[in-house]
Amino acid sequence: MTSLLFIPVMYMAAVLQTSFATRWDAFGVGPNLLVLGGFLWLTQTGSRRGLLVAALAGLVSDLNSPAPLGLGLALFAAVAYSVIWLRRRLNLDGFPAQLSVVWFAATTITLWQGALIKCLGQSPAAWSALIERSALVGLYTMCTALPILVFAFWRRTPQEQFR
Repeated sequence: MTSLLFIPVMYMAAVLQTSFATRWDAFGVGPNLLVLGGFLWLTQTGSRRGLLVAALAGLVSDLNSPAPLGLGLALFAAVAYSVIWLRRRLNLDGFPAQLSVVWFAATTITLWQGALIKCLGQSPAAWSALIERSALVGLYTMCTALPILVFAFWRRTPQEQFR
């Protein structure tokens, strides 16, 4: 994927995340479209440049969030680095592996953001609610990634030609 396409994708994800967030809430949570965009980009590219892309998605997340500036960038970069580290040891090119990466990224980023905001005293949420919310955000984001990954894998498989 070209890097120039990343800017409109992240812009569109940020607009959709902020504009339509209340319309697709289920159980009080919605998908994290910035995680979806950043980590699908990371799984589709085989280079280390994906770390930079995920960190930039974290910066966009920071600019749209009331959380302290730099928190999203650091968390996105740390989780992206862990995915790259896992990719060196495991094959993450399959469909279930890429869905798992999206779930792992969304859950981990949401959990750590919530925990750090709670430790800063900006949120009175209980730890059990924080864990439950993080798992639901990860699940919802993974379900949102499902049609995108199906399309990506459909495009990647060679089509039989008519003879």
